[in-house]
Amino acid sequence: MGELPTDVAPYMMAGTLLPFSKPAGGIRPIAVGETLRRLISKVFVILLKPKMLDLFTPTQVGVAVPAAPEQVCHTLRQLCHQLPRDQQYVLQVDLKNAFNTVRRIDIMRAVQSHCPELSAWCDFTLRSKSPLFCGSDTVSSEEGVQQGDPLGPAFFALTILTTSRELNNLQLLKWNVWYLDDGILVGPNRLCLRSFNF
Repeated sequence: MGELPTDVAPYMMAGTLLPFSKPAGGIRPIAVGETLRRLISKVFVILLKPKMLDLFTPTQVGVAVPAAPEQVCHTLRQLCHQLPRDQQYVLQVDLKNAFNTVRRIDIMRAVQSHCPELSAWCDFTLRSKSPLFCGSDTVSSEEGVQQGDPLGPAFFALTILTTSRELNNLQLLKWNVWYLDDGILVGPNRLCLRSFNF
């Protein structure tokens, strides 16, 4: 990116890996990245917040939308009161291990397509493998975005943006909203019989 040599990328992208237990079991790995990397990402988040808001709403509310979970709950409650009973079916989607398994090449393509201002930084941060240190162990970060990176949610949301928008083309669908990798689709029961590919 700019004048930064690509050789330093793995070192700048290194981090400390903290394994937190999930309430329902399993581990949520949070990477605490190098300070300069996090600072640059945070500056991008602040500068691009208006664009992100325009890009993502109303389908993706996990980036740049304040109090998004509360808004989703209130809207869902209102829809269930307004819609006829046979159209009040709710499909809740949780993409398994999504942040860690999304392919980096897909992230870079999505960023180039939807938010080219981030392309150089995205390429610099995600093209190389980087070490994550967990106690005396080292894990190689090769896929996905780092949970703990200020731009991680935006990178992930940009990657699934086209698919989440395409769901709006389903004529039976009354509502389609995503909070990062958690989706809520509302419609009649026959909608739930369809399969969705992500």
